[in-house]
Amino acid sequence: IAEKLSMDFIFLANNKSHHTEEISTKRLIVRRGQPFTITVRFSAPVHNYLKQMKRTFLIVQTGNPSPELGRGAEFPISSLGDQKQWSAAVEEQDPNSWTLCVNTPANAPIGQYNLLFRASKSPQLLGDFTLLFNPWCRGRWHHLPGD
Repeated sequence: IAEKLSMDFIFLANNKSHHTEEISTKRLIVRRGQPFTITVRFSAPVHNYLKQMKRTFLIVQTGNPSPELGRGAEFPISSLGDQKQWSAAVEEQDPNSWTLCVNTPANAPIGQYNLLFRASKSPQLLGDFTLLFNPWCRGRWHHLPGD
C-alpha cells in the first residue's frame, strides 16, 4: 500500500486525561496502563485500500527494540482492545480516517516510543510519544489510591 498517512495525537485531550498537560501540550505524553486516543488519516478513502489491508497493525518501539526486553510490540488494530497488553481498537471511523484507542500495559518500559502503522510489508512511521510511570494504575504494586 502506498497511501500517505497523517496523524493526530490529540495532544491536549490525551495529555489532560493522563495528567501531563503541565509538561507539554505540543507532544504526546501518556502514562502506562491507561489508554489514549489517536486519529489516523488516509490520503484516500479507506475503502479503496480494504482489500489490500486485510490486517492492519500498530508497532511501538523504544530504545533498542527487543521482544525479550519488552521494548517493541506489534499488535493488530481490531474492534476490541485488550487492556492488559499493547492493543488498539477502532473507536470511530469515517471515509478517510480511523480514531483508535491504544492500550498500554501497566508494566511497559517507560521512555520515548516510535509509533508505526503497518498494513503492508513496510511500516510507516506515524510519530513518537513518551510513556511515563503511572502512580494511579491499579495493575502495579506502586498504585496510589485516589485520583
